[in-house]
Amino acid sequence: MDGWFDGWMVRWMDGQAIVSDPRIPFRFPVRSEGAPFPFLSRVPFQKGLASPIAFRGVGKAKAKLRRRPRRRNASNRRFGTKEMRPRNVGYDGFPRDMAEEPPEASTRTSEEGDACGRLEEPLLDRTEVGEVHVETPNLKQGFAMLYVARFLSAWGERMWEFGIALLLYQLRPQTLLLPSVFGLVDSATISVFGSVVGSWMDKVSVWNCFLSSVAFQNAMVLLSGGLIFILLQMSHNLSHLMFVLLTSLAILCGAGSSLGSVGSKICLEKKLARALTRSDSRALTKLNAGLRRIDLSCKIIAPGVAGLLLTHGGPKICVLFIVTWNVAMWFPEILCIHCLLKKEEYSYVVDECKPRAHHTHSNSGHFENYMEAWKIYFSQDICKAALSLALLFYTVLSFGSVMVPYLYSRGMTEATLGLYRGVGAAFGILATLSLSPMTHKLGLFWTGTIGVYMQLVCLLIGVVGVLLGMGAVVSTHLLVVGVVLSRWGLWTFDMVVTQLIQEKVEKENLSAVSGAQNSLQNVLQLCFYLTSSVLSHPSQFWILCLLSIIAVFVSAVLFSIYCVCG
Repeated sequence: MDGWFDGWMVRWMDGQAIVSDPRIPFRFPVRSEGAPFPFLSRVPFQKGLASPIAFRGVGKAKAKLRRRPRRRNASNRRFGTKEMRPRNVGYDGFPRDMAEEPPEASTRTSEEGDACGRLEEPLLDRTEVGEVHVETPNLKQGFAMLYVARFLSAWGERMWEFGIALLLYQLRPQTLLLPSVFGLVDSATISVFGSVVGSWMDKVSVWNCFLSSVAFQNAMVLLSGGLIFILLQMSHNLSHLMFVLLTSLAILCGAGSSLGSVGSKICLEKKLARALTRSDSRALTKLNAGLRRIDLSCKIIAPGVAGLLLTHGGPKICVLFIVTWNVAMWFPEILCIHCLLKKEEYSYVVDECKPRAHHTHSNSGHFENYMEAWKIYFSQDICKAALSLALLFYTVLSFGSVMVPYLYSRGMTEATLGLYRGVGAAFGILATLSLSPMTHKLGLFWTGTIGVYMQLVCLLIGVVGVLLGMGAVVSTHLLVVGVVLSRWGLWTFDMVVTQLIQEKVEKENLSAVSGAQNSLQNVLQLCFYLTSSVLSHPSQFWILCLLSIIAVFVSAVLFSIYCVCG
């Protein structure tokens, strides 16, 4: 049973009224305990614009859309008076046998409202219309709590990520063996155990998940930093066997801290972000962009602070400061999440993050959890888009441990490299600022497509000098400019795919899919490190550039196939 009410199409489906505008792709469900449509004549509307309506369980919907244009014909008129409506249509726009007489409010004068019950004043944040309760929780406080928690975590992570490699180098300054071994062990650990952690996180409450991840991360940082401090203090008095043993433990604990970081980021950036916004696309885009902006800003500033401590205070002061920061910020970080979950206004977050039922036996081992996570990952419709993002990690075209030494060997100074790296990070922050307006105007699919193809075009321009064998100065600066410009497309595409995973994956499987995604990204990164170790001579760098371009091209094609075919 369909009809029109004041320019809005109303349909009675499955025991509830659906109020919608045929020009837009979403609908507002309206719950009613009584007869099908008696309350519709009492719904307040603003003149000229649809009122901002938010229904319980849906969140705040500030959809200020123009009403359907009226045509002067019998099928679409303002049914405010008896003379202007068809004879077989009631006051509410439906067949007369369904309509009831207009209530007393509909006979008010123009000062109080017109015959259809429209009011001049906008709806309040909480309004009661018959059986319809309208609630709009204030998300600003929830966003602020997540932002603070993410900053405290990201600052410590970025300092430790930058500092541990340099601290390990300080133990044996004549070789790069220890930093290289740490990078290999770190990538391998996340590749193997990332999916297991994600599968486990879906089976426990979000509070226990976050508390365990942060506690494990900080405990590993404390152990690894303490061992490095002991080695710095007593390295000359230790036997070779004891040095190797303590160094190995420090590297393993450092890799374990990265695994805890993966768990805490999944809780904050995936589960809690989706639950807090109730999968509202615009709010989720804003929250994701803010979290990524914090992470990129810490990625720029925190290593500089660690470098200053290392230069002016020495390695012992540096490791003590980093460990102290991570341990001291543990309590404020969990306090922010505790306040968010306990706040009555956000009580729905706990329900949105309910753990899924165990699909395997309670005493199943890590292998069963590992296989279960990958089975869930590859069964998702979003799998093609997730794979396209993972392919971008098989690349040399970033300011990483391979391209930076190559540029240095081609005559580029440290100051120039630092300047270009800072500009690249600024383009990443620019992507977080442009994401929300782009997705609002174009949608996620078009925004992601523009991002990945923009990255491909910029990288193609950058590698032209290397592939054609131009001069050292021209080729290196052209390469760096292309990589810097590509950062906007890279981070835009990354945030789009991240949001697609948040919206398309079932909430009870979100952690498993996110953990498998982190594992796959580290597997491809590990494969690239192995490739670069084989093609290690600077004269073979063009081969690595070509392989990176192929990976980005396959990523763009795969995402296009997902957008077209699903």
